[in-house]
Amino acid sequence: MMSVCIRLNLMLTLALTLTLTTHLNQNLIVHTPERMLTGLMQTRELLRFHVCRNPGK
Repeated sequence: MMSVCIRLNLMLTLALTLTLTTHLNQNLIVHTPERMLTGLMQTRELLRFHVCRNPGK
């Protein structure tokens, strides 16, 4: 179970990193990158918490 969480966490991190990179390439950033990054990190933590704490999965 723990290895599944770790694998999912890595995949989420990679996906969010790619999303952020694409976003940075396509748009001239109006927000500060720090604020965007904080939002992504919070989203990742919420998803990880949900996935890893859900015993039904």
